[in-house]
Amino acid sequence: MVAGLSSGLLAGPAMAAAPLSVQGLSGQQVEVCVVAGNVNLRGYSIRGKNQSNDDGASPEVVLGGDRSRQRCATLWNWWWKGEINVDFWADSGAKLVTHQCNVPVERWDTNRVTCTF
Repeated sequence: MVAGLSSGLLAGPAMAAAPLSVQGLSGQQVEVCVVAGNVNLRGYSIRGKNQSNDDGASPEVVLGGDRSRQRCATLWNWWWKGEINVDFWADSGAKLVTHQCNVPVERWDTNRVTCTF
């Protein structure tokens, strides 16, 4: 009986230790897209609630590619939920504008949401 109990205990915590956000239960990774013609935008950063409900701010993510076309970039390994602020940055380092995007807490089809501006 003790052997069965200890195997059950070893299996239980390993499953519970997986980060919930990876399973799509407590936040999403965010892909930001800007429509064609936003030639003055270098990149973006995000401010908002993370998967632990703490306030967070990301580093800047550069929107590479042809600035006359739609550009997208994903902020990998950062998990967000609720209404986030997406700050857009110019080549000079100046903040140009802030837009909001709503990130669902739970999604069963993917762990990423796209916010297009």
